[in-house]
Amino acid sequence: MTMKRWQRLNIKNYKPLVYISTQYTKNVTQERNRACKLIEFVKNRGGIPIHPLIIFQYPETNLSIEDIKNGRKILLAKCDEIYVFDDKDTEDTQAEIQAAIKQHRPVKKFSISEVIDTLSPL
Repeated sequence: MTMKRWQRLNIKNYKPLVYISTQYTKNVTQERNRACKLIEFVKNRGGIPIHPLIIFQYPETNLSIEDIKNGRKILLAKCDEIYVFDDKDTEDTQAEIQAAIKQHRPVKKFSISEVIDTLSPL
C-alpha cells in the first residue's frame, strides 16, 4: 500500500481539500452569500474548502465557459473529497459526482436548505 500524499510530504494536522459542488443561480449576490456559508460549513467540519465560484468569480471573469469547466475538473482532481450541496441534481453536479467517483474521491451529499438554515447569518 502506498503512503498518502500528505504523509509523504510530512504534513502534520492534515485537513482534506473539499471541493464544493452546488447549483448556480442567476443572483450573484445571493450566490456569493451562499458560497460563504458553504465555505464556513466545510471549515466547521475540518476541511479546507475549494469553491469554484469564489475562485473563478463567475460571471465577472473573462474566462470562457469551457475554460471554467476545465478549471473545475482540475480543481476536483486536486481535492480529497467532494461535498454536493443541492436539493436537486443538475447536469453539472452529476458530471462532478461521476468525475469524483472515477477518481475514487468520497462524495458527500447535503441538502443546501438544511445547511444554510443551521449556519449563523453573515
